[in-house]
Amino acid sequence: MRILMCHNLYRFRGGEESAKDLLTALLRAHGHEVVEYPADSREIEAYGPVAKLGLGLRILYSRQSARAIRRLVAEARPDVAHVHNVFPLLSPSVYVALHDLGVPVVQTINNFRLLCPNGLFFIDGAVCTRCSGGNYAHAVAHRCLHGSLPMSAAYAASLALHWRLGTFPDKMGFLLPTNHFTAQMLARRMRDPSRLIVMPYPIGSLKAMAPRTDFEPVVVYMGRLSVEKGVSTLVEAMARTPELTLRVIGEGPARAALEAQAAALGLRNVAFLGFVPGAARFDHVRAATCLVQPSVCHEQYPMAVAEAMALGVPVVASRMGGMPELVLEGETGLLFEAGRADELAAHLKRLAADPALVRRVGAAARAAIARDHDPEAYYARLMDVYRRARAGYAPD
Repeated sequence: MRILMCHNLYRFRGGEESAKDLLTALLRAHGHEVVEYPADSREIEAYGPVAKLGLGLRILYSRQSARAIRRLVAEARPDVAHVHNVFPLLSPSVYVALHDLGVPVVQTINNFRLLCPNGLFFIDGAVCTRCSGGNYAHAVAHRCLHGSLPMSAAYAASLALHWRLGTFPDKMGFLLPTNHFTAQMLARRMRDPSRLIVMPYPIGSLKAMAPRTDFEPVVVYMGRLSVEKGVSTLVEAMARTPELTLRVIGEGPARAALEAQAAALGLRNVAFLGFVPGAARFDHVRAATCLVQPSVCHEQYPMAVAEAMALGVPVVASRMGGMPELVLEGETGLLFEAGRADELAAHLKRLAADPALVRRVGAAARAAIARDHDPEAYYARLMDVYRRARAGYAPD
């Protein structure tokens, strides 16, 4: 097949980009042609005053994206379009254009954006689902997009408009959430929930991800550094576990605050490594006692968690969103209540004191990934979705 892959990159690279890249490589490895249509949110930083004023309208409907899609479809004639993220620059105009051109669409659901303007179900330091029923005025009142009233209004207006017009979800084809928690939230707003197909991301070949043979008294966090990721809980827990060292891998807007927190606590066992490229990040994870995912928001499918499990490393995660579906309590990892640094510290101490437990849970985690997240099994399921999307498309 020829697949048109659409994705609006974020300012900070994260799991969505990794998953999209893995999927693209998987499709190409099976002989399919993948034509990419990207946009990059980092270009907004170079916008002048006029362009920034027009950004709000572009979030509602981007004529630029619609023209580009029409041109790409005319040139490439794709069999199916696989969409990941369209905000802010691609906009929902992508779905409208593809529908009008008769190109079937498959949409990977990476976040809660269809139900929540900021995509997180999180604002003001707490979980929030006020907009999930369709009243997006809450997002404007709380300035849910980076504290900006204009941006919050633009996203709220875009979601309200496209739900009302039927763009969401009728022109999005099959929707592929990565966990049942998200699927259940979306099903409440859909007339035809049968178009929801839960498909966790595949994980790269286990042959290329050799399991570790030994480990150090080290804890790793790998991901975006932002408030909703709960890394401050992990830093607090490290004050209670001086026998372990924390290595923080990643960048984000909360890095300075987290470094200040560690300094204020006088912690010498916390190191911020920044962005670690390529396979080097796996070396840190492979050597760790465990990986911690301390999110205080509802997570989707953290790639870092799945990658750690594939390496045979136990995961300690908060009970949020789809994480309990991936990290099974006492089997492939340990779970704690979000924000509870004391409970997290207790889990870390337990693992540090019991190497046999670390090895047993790590081996079970790797086996679970091999069983449930095999790339070839994912590919077979995806091909079935693509075929159904092509067979089921009926032009107006």
